Amino acid sequence: MKYIYIDENGDLGSKYFVIGAIIVGDPKNLNSLIKDAQNKYSDIIGRVLEIKGNKTIVM
Repeated sequence: MKYIYIDENGDLGSKYFVIGAIIVGDPKNLNSLIKDAQNKYSDIIGRVLEIKGNKTIVM
């Protein structure tokens, strides 16, 4: 079985609207990667369930 995660960025009223997707065979691997990134960058992004690009800083 395949799992598809889809996310959007932008505003329908703006010039740009982007849709991204990732397909994985095992959602546990993806969840592990997300948790690792949240732990690694928690001092930058804080402890949130959703990582927002506009809340991060460029290093």
